[in-house]
Amino acid sequence: MNNSDEELNYEFLENYFKSNKSNTKFDSETEFFSLIDKYENKYFDFNNKSIDNQISKKIFERIYREIRVCATVFIENDLNYSRALKYYKAIRGMVMYLDSKKQIKLIDVVEYSYNLCFLMYYCDQTFNAINECDLITSEYFYNLKNIRQRIMKDEGSKEEGKYAFVKYLEYLILISKLSQLICLKSGIAYQQGEFYYREKFFSEKLYFRDEDPPYVYQMVHTRFYVSIGNSFEYVVSDEKSSKKGYQKLKITCKRFIKGLLYAIFRIISGYGEKPERLLYSSIFTIIIFGVLYSIFETGTFLNFLEFSDLSLYIFTSFGLNDSKLLLSESSKIALALEIIIGIIFINGFIVTLTRKLMR
Repeated sequence: MNNSDEELNYEFLENYFKSNKSNTKFDSETEFFSLIDKYENKYFDFNNKSIDNQISKKIFERIYREIRVCATVFIENDLNYSRALKYYKAIRGMVMYLDSKKQIKLIDVVEYSYNLCFLMYYCDQTFNAINECDLITSEYFYNLKNIRQRIMKDEGSKEEGKYAFVKYLEYLILISKLSQLICLKSGIAYQQGEFYYREKFFSEKLYFRDEDPPYVYQMVHTRFYVSIGNSFEYVVSDEKSSKKGYQKLKITCKRFIKGLLYAIFRIISGYGEKPERLLYSSIFTIIIFGVLYSIFETGTFLNFLEFSDLSLYIFTSFGLNDSKLLLSESSKIALALEIIIGIIFINGFIVTLTRKLMR
């Protein structure tokens, strides 16, 4: 196929796709990828300041639509993940260009990146997939303010922007889960724990969100993948929007409690991935109970340091000795509570540290 630079426009691209009898198999893949390269050089050149980005966006959408159809057929009919990956990689430069110019929605960029990582995982390109997943998920921690503003601007309204942010969090959870599978497959144990932490962190943030999309919006827009064996299916993310009154309030409270438990778990132990946090939490707990004992036991001659020493002994020995020094009813209640917390924290520290060392 010989074509001049002037011929490379949207109409020529449309006619090229229509001229193929099958949208899932081109006459020549070499010819197809060569055409993609020519369009990328003309409409997606970072150094060319005269490019009409609206035309670039239109051309990308047409090419991307075709590539998604092809990739789907390759996977469903032949389980040919490597061929599907080849097609997805062909437009990576276009995605990067439009993303830099903010001519593509951030949600679409994340969706493309997830699909790319998913295909790289199946094609054993694990290190490339890990780097891509790390780049996507870590951006939340360093650029959250701009991400929120970008999503709001992409969607055009505050309401839809809130729904899109929920969808964004869902994708981050999904990518974090995929990253753990990749780490497990490639033996990168130390990073598996980091992605587990991110998965739980994004889940915590999602539980505190109250902007569930309307049911119709979810059916049309939400693409939340759920792993079932080796297949991934689309499902509606939540059915809270179809509930009313008490049922809706009940679901809201349940999600809030889950989010609160996740937050406590994060602060105390980093979701079981940071044993040093349990150590700091234990020290803080011992000091707090030392203060409580010094307040409750006003009739003794012990000072704060001695009560803190007593608190340390109770915390580490589960109150087997020296608990007789606490005479007031309030101190006995605090004693029982500290024993329970001590059992949980000490055992939690052992489990978390062992888990960390085993990796």
